[in-house]
Amino acid sequence: MSLVSYRTDIDGLRALAVMAVFVFHLSHSYLPGGFLGVDIFFVISGYLISQLLLKEITQTGIFNIKEFFKRRMKRILPSFYVVILASILLALLLFMPEDLVHFAKSVKSAVLVKSNFYFGDFKSYFSIDSDEFPLLHTWSLSIEEQFYFIWPIIFNFCLKNLKPKTIFFLLLITILILLSIGQYHSDDAILAQKSYFFNLPRFGEILIGALAALSVTNGILLPNKVKITNILSFISILMIFFSMFLITKDSIYPGFLSFLPCVGTYLFLISGSISQTFLHRFFAVSPLRWIGIHSYGIYLWHWPILAFYRYSTGVIDVPPMIGLIILLISLILSFFSRRIIEIPAIKLNIDFNKTFLIIFLIPGLTLLITSYALRWSKGVPQRINQLNSYVQESAPIRNNYCHDSNGEVCLFNAGKEKKILLFGDSIAGYHAPILLKAFADNNIEFSVITSNRCAPIIMNDESVFYVNRLDIKKCFKTINAVKDLLTKKFFDVIFISGKWSNITKYKHFEKKFLSSLKTLKTKTNHIIVFGALPYFENRDINHFRRARYSPLLSKFSSQKDFIKIDFSKDEELRLKGDEAIQHIIKDIASVHYFHILKFIDKKNIHLPIDKGEMLYSDSYHLNDYGAQYIGEQIYQDIFEAFLDELSSDDLNE
Repeated sequence: MSLVSYRTDIDGLRALAVMAVFVFHLSHSYLPGGFLGVDIFFVISGYLISQLLLKEITQTGIFNIKEFFKRRMKRILPSFYVVILASILLALLLFMPEDLVHFAKSVKSAVLVKSNFYFGDFKSYFSIDSDEFPLLHTWSLSIEEQFYFIWPIIFNFCLKNLKPKTIFFLLLITILILLSIGQYHSDDAILAQKSYFFNLPRFGEILIGALAALSVTNGILLPNKVKITNILSFISILMIFFSMFLITKDSIYPGFLSFLPCVGTYLFLISGSISQTFLHRFFAVSPLRWIGIHSYGIYLWHWPILAFYRYSTGVIDVPPMIGLIILLISLILSFFSRRIIEIPAIKLNIDFNKTFLIIFLIPGLTLLITSYALRWSKGVPQRINQLNSYVQESAPIRNNYCHDSNGEVCLFNAGKEKKILLFGDSIAGYHAPILLKAFADNNIEFSVITSNRCAPIIMNDESVFYVNRLDIKKCFKTINAVKDLLTKKFFDVIFISGKWSNITKYKHFEKKFLSSLKTLKTKTNHIIVFGALPYFENRDINHFRRARYSPLLSKFSSQKDFIKIDFSKDEELRLKGDEAIQHIIKDIASVHYFHILKFIDKKNIHLPIDKGEMLYSDSYHLNDYGAQYIGEQIYQDIFEAFLDELSSDDLNE
């Protein structure tokens, strides 16, 4: 049996994989499990690379690591770098400064082959949506390259020191272990995201391809009858197709569910190596082969095109007709990139050192320097239309009010007799400028400390609600800072504010919340619980801002294009959360529910846009301008309400 032979049916399987990914990326509803095309690619890659390694090591007795990486660089990097460069140029034309900074960070991660870690651990609280990141799809390429940094060395060692059957069963055990790592998920969305991009379970998927290569080359567990081969090929396609409808983005994945598409691919690969069944011949037809041959380019190009389209239009689910146009553009770009970039690069007759210098180092350093320059310049804000207005509208509540400040407390009007404290999460953060105007102008000492996703609940243990693991240290510092303040001062009023729609859903919330109120009441005359302002659709808000300020989009937009902004799907949850809080505190003396929205409505201030100015920074946060603007309009009404009503329970709405 030939160790390596070109199989046209594998090109057809590549075509299936890349088109599944493409359809899924147009809309999750079109093909719920289309993302599994990436897993099919992983298995195919593991199969082909491991077969090449088997051939080289078996025939020559040595593994030439320089030649291996020279081939990888020439095959992968030229088109990869061109796509990144094209994305940079488009991002400069389209992206807002803060989005360009995040994009520049993703460029760095892609070049350094760690995109999966960047997107798996993405920390920005006010970032663009993931489906608008032009380089999000590079996570899978990073995982492949990470795998191939170590696999050839391990495989070489195993082939020289172990029997093929021993390697086969060791691989099988390793695959089970790696996929079991991916099986663990948490209710924490951040952990689920990290798990999806985590490399070890994906290494297990690539090793299934290596298992197929070892099986085919050494005849391990291969059927010896054509009838069985036909059955296996049929089962393989059923497993692949069923997985794309049974497994969705909400499934626990990767994990043991990975066996369905990956083992299906394994069966396709081994059955096709024995005899070319009807299904294998079908996958070898010319149109599928053409798409499969160009699949790398299609994968590279289609996602940035989709991301920039979504960024420019605010559309989530791409209409079929637009999808066909994007597919056509992707096919054309992949054709020319293969002819003009990939094939000439592969045919370059240069040694490893020149390949490393010309294809990897110089282009890579150029992109890294560009990434650094974009981050250093803070996204080149000079590109923006109406820059001063953009800065005014776009700034979220930040350091001026000690928001997310690692336990630092902002103190205004220090030393005044009446003392007020505000603490909570980012919802409390946007209340700070509103209240500051009311209290600072009336000679009241005002202390502020707020932190992202940090529920305003004093706890004596190390359990917190709502906060994710990225923000937990800052949250502890915030709570400890509040505890420290309570030992030093007595406050006339303590304000607490949070995203109640998220916080109230946690088990034991009411018990912990009531305990916290009891602690706070020993250090204040009154506790005011704020309701959150309405939640709006984040894409609408982003589209408004981009159409107004983006260097390119602003040239093609008119005011009527972006006035309508809908309520978010989470608005109903906000109302339920605020109702839950009101119900809990309704009979507690000196604890009041208060909603600034009634003062906003009284002054006829329209949210999220008033008099043509954006007051929100995203779906549910006021921007700095909006908070100060509202504060200027309503501070006197707020102050008078507090003076008149703090002695009663009439603050309840």
